[in-house]
This record gives sequence, C-alpha cells and structure tokens, in this order.
Amino acid sequence: MREGMSDTSLPLFDDSTVFSTPPDAKACPPGKPRVQEPERSQGEIRFEVPDDMVPASHPARVLWEILGTVKLSAFSMDCESVDGGVGRSLKSRRAHACC
Repeated sequence: MREGMSDTSLPLFDDSTVFSTPPDAKACPPGKPRVQEPERSQGEIRFEVPDDMVPASHPARVLWEILGTVKLSAFSMDCESVDGGVGRSLKSRRAHACC
C-alpha cells in the first residue's frame, strides 16, 4: 500500500448502487438460475490421412519428390539428440525445406 493511504480510504464503488435489486426484478422467476457449463471432458476422434489433404496434382507433391533426391544433412549438423541418447528428435528436414 502507498504511504499515506489506508484501508479506510474512499470506496471504489457505492455499495447501494452495485448490489441493488434490478428494476425489473418481478420479471425474473424465483429460484436458482439454471446455468449450462461447458463440457470439457468430451472428445472427438477423427481419422485423417495428411497425404489425402493435398490433391494429387498440387505443386507441393513435386517439391516433396525433388527434396527426396537432395542431400539435406547440413540441416542437422548441430543436432545433439542421436539414436540411443537423450533429447528431442529433430523434425523432418525434408518437411522443413518444403515450408
């Protein structure tokens, strides 16, 4: 708290206006309000094949084939995670080059 201020300083809101009864209180039926909470535990299972999302005649398929013939080892020269060791695997060098 700042110097010179106390807990008894001016209130942020006037309690009589914030918690007053709404003007159309008679329009609200008595009882507990019915609230529908989101269902967060539901799931969805989808079966998709990423290769089917790209049409056969799309230029990305040509690029993918060309990159399959090129040596891309330079992209993984500083990789520290190797077979039998710890660490996260690299993502496909070929996929990165396509992007």
